[in-house]
Amino acid sequence: MADNARPLVVITGACGGMGQATARRLGVSHDLVLTDIHADRITALVGQLTGEGYTVAGTLAADLAAPEAAGDLLDLAMGAGRIGAIVHTAGLSPALADWDKILTANVVATVRLLDAIEVRGPANLALVMIASIAGHMARVAGQAALDAVIDAPLADDFLQRVAPLLDAASPPTADGEAYSRRATAYGHSKWAVMRLCESKAVDWARHGNRIVTISPGLILTPMGRSEIETSEGVRALNDAIPAGRTGTALDIASAVAFLVSDQASFITGTDLRVDGGTIPLVQQMTAGT
Repeated sequence: MADNARPLVVITGACGGMGQATARRLGVSHDLVLTDIHADRITALVGQLTGEGYTVAGTLAADLAAPEAAGDLLDLAMGAGRIGAIVHTAGLSPALADWDKILTANVVATVRLLDAIEVRGPANLALVMIASIAGHMARVAGQAALDAVIDAPLADDFLQRVAPLLDAASPPTADGEAYSRRATAYGHSKWAVMRLCESKAVDWARHGNRIVTISPGLILTPMGRSEIETSEGVRALNDAIPAGRTGTALDIASAVAFLVSDQASFITGTDLRVDGGTIPLVQQMTAGT
């Protein structure tokens, strides 16, 4: 049974590399509510965490892009105690899924989660959403028409409207046409998450809540390794990271721990890049071409 004197942290995508690292980092001070799409993986993770001394107050196996899933998650968490933080790590990358599944997981699910938070109204909450440096690179690309469609992901014809714009925005790369389309979808999905953060921040602050994003660079999670192995461009970028190493899941979990803490109480509506200097490097390379 959860110790209800401690706040809860809700972690989506809990079975991924960043989700697990965040659970262990925040589980020292919070009880855990974990969700992931894979029921068997959640069961295994709960066994590991409880064996290590962490308290899991609840779990939900669900696809957060489904209409009722985010509401069910919040109802579960609010019934278990006081939610202090939500960390939204769930998402898909170009190495793992096609463009439509990427947009559904990264944008549709995120919007449904934010809508559920606003409807159910937990207060004094810090929400951290995982974006990506790919979103910053998509912003440089400046595909306004594509971004405008992605900003309305709950429309019935969302994927049909996105498809031709995505094709037009996808540059040819050494990794092939299909990967380029997936990578474009991924970058713009993460740029959409950053825009959502900024658009919600003012109203959320008036209700005592904070919302921030983190843009990881190349991180050695299973998903990150798949990207490095799949894409020639990603491998080249990984080899050139100015910090001299690839990031770890703990780098992200440590940033999350700061952003949900009282030390970050004046930080909202913004994005924190945790990328070892990759975006400044890309900007220098772009300026030199």
